[in-house]
Amino acid sequence: MAELVENDGGFVVALSGLERLGALRRKDLVIPHTSVARARRSSNLRHELRGVRMPGTSIPTRLQLGTWRHGDDKEFVAIYRDQTGYVVDLVDHDFLRLIVSTPRVDFLERGDEGWG
Repeated sequence: MAELVENDGGFVVALSGLERLGALRRKDLVIPHTSVARARRSSNLRHELRGVRMPGTSIPTRLQLGTWRHGDDKEFVAIYRDQTGYVVDLVDHDFLRLIVSTPRVDFLERGDEGWG
């Protein structure tokens, strides 16, 4: 499962080797705090999806992993089964949003202190 790991200037979406393969990514995503507009917990991450998978992997009701495109916008998605997780809205970044299944993450739960 993808992990959101805080670092000095923001956080990293850390992917395992198999997740990188499924998402067709060579590296983890690095997100500076200045790019985070909003983060919220969601219990229905599949409902948050917009657009089509390009590139990535999708196994209906089990796994969605990779880049979803909606018009000119891109979202990075790592959703597993019916697990809860976060929707993170971004500014000044390649991705417009992150949609990631993960347990509670303290630095996202603290709110937008220091973001932007």
